[in-house]
Amino acid sequence: MSKAITYQIPRSKKAALLILWLFFSVLVGGIVYASLTMGDPEDTWLSILLIVMVVLLFVLLLYFNSQKIIVSEESISSSSILGKRELRMTEILGRRKHRLIATPNSGKKNITCLHNNHLNAYINAAFADLDRIGIATEEKEILADERYGDSELSRKKKLATLRKFTRAFSVVVFGYLALMFLLPLPLRLTLFIGLLSFILIIISIFLFKGHIRLESNSANPALSSAAFATLIILGVPLIRYEPEMYGYFTWAIIFTLCITFIYVTILVGIKNYKFISIWKPFLYFLALAYLGANATNMMLDGSKPQNHDTEVIAMEKKIGGGRYSRTEYVIKIAPWKDMPANQNWIEINQQTYRSIRIGDPIAIEQHKGILKKYWCRAYRNSKELNVDFSLGGLLIR
Repeated sequence: MSKAITYQIPRSKKAALLILWLFFSVLVGGIVYASLTMGDPEDTWLSILLIVMVVLLFVLLLYFNSQKIIVSEESISSSSILGKRELRMTEILGRRKHRLIATPNSGKKNITCLHNNHLNAYINAAFADLDRIGIATEEKEILADERYGDSELSRKKKLATLRKFTRAFSVVVFGYLALMFLLPLPLRLTLFIGLLSFILIIISIFLFKGHIRLESNSANPALSSAAFATLIILGVPLIRYEPEMYGYFTWAIIFTLCITFIYVTILVGIKNYKFISIWKPFLYFLALAYLGANATNMMLDGSKPQNHDTEVIAMEKKIGGGRYSRTEYVIKIAPWKDMPANQNWIEINQQTYRSIRIGDPIAIEQHKGILKKYWCRAYRNSKELNVDFSLGGLLIR
């Protein structure tokens, strides 16, 4: 390379990023306007959060559009509105995807390269893939670890068996998730499958003493795919019934901190763990604990429900914008004494919406919950009202 070459994001990608930002901004503007028009104070925090996201995305857009990568024989430098970084060729340890990693003794910061096909081809050819090297090194360490077995052959067999187990586990969980898109599965079955999957993930990690990981960037077998599917399964009842969830967060944080500490320090081992990746299992554990608490509250609730008679006082058809958006059908019911928050609006499917009328009686089953968090089921003519979900038109009865 005889002279310095400057790389920038292609104009087509800049235009695409700008269009995406404008689309998101218009969408957020519509949500904020609707929130202000309806005058619901509970939506104020959401409006503020969305506006902050728009501003942050705009700053990110300016950063990407202003970034330049200059490659010379001696160094690679990056300049943007956020500043300038430079690494000499001797200071570059290797690459992780599109990031150039500086050597530990250089004291320099890493450089994140922009998405330019010619630049990416050069980086891939010129620098070693640290992720691939790390995984290969880690696998050699696993096969030399006596905890895996007495001989290298037995360790290979155990590693292969664990990989088959994690793949089979993921296939089963995703299989149930696929059925949820197609069939009106019972609520308690969904709660049971979600909780069972959550428990099996935790047991697998502890039973195999950290040889099964929750994150996927490792030579060890991973349950990240199964955990992701489990989050969706556990999240469906939350969307469906909108129970009181505020009290769960404190306990979920405590559980997550404890189990993450055990996972990192005892099971995986400090020497074998990259602390920069702690946030991945932490977020998985936090989300699983939070949604798992809701599922436990609903599934193990053996209390006698309180029955309330109410009626439909308003109906609304919310037509979404865009080609792939869906239409929501909701009814508003008259409040009753000690009605939990977020229970006065019920989403129903199109067929029910066509047959229902203002003034129609609605029967409410108010459940206390085993964790003392109320949740409700609504019935019309002794049939529970269905919810038409955006995920594949999901129905849960």
